[in-house]
Amino acid sequence: MTFPERCPECNKLTEKGLAENRKRFMKNSIFGVDFSKPASVSIEEVRSIISTARGRLKEISYQMPQLEKSLNDVEGALTCCLVTAHRIVKEAQKFELLAEERMRENLENG
Repeated sequence: MTFPERCPECNKLTEKGLAENRKRFMKNSIFGVDFSKPASVSIEEVRSIISTARGRLKEISYQMPQLEKSLNDVEGALTCCLVTAHRIVKEAQKFELLAEERMRENLENG
């Protein structure tokens, strides 16, 4: 296995090293991301998982009311994540549309 390029002085990944890492992770997703799907779809899938986790925590708080305050804090944090992820989905959809339009223009212009 080859290692991505790093700066000899600070040992941080170089731009080339970051690009190498991106390629490697897209071939072998650690967390099961399906890179054949648009990013907006994958992000929406993660949002769904977060939403389910938030709901499960709410149900657990019914089971153990002593934890309700603590679990409400986590629920609130997950709600913030959901709102932010929704914004990111919309942003990704815009980028995907732009990329699609550029590809169509390139095909039309030969």
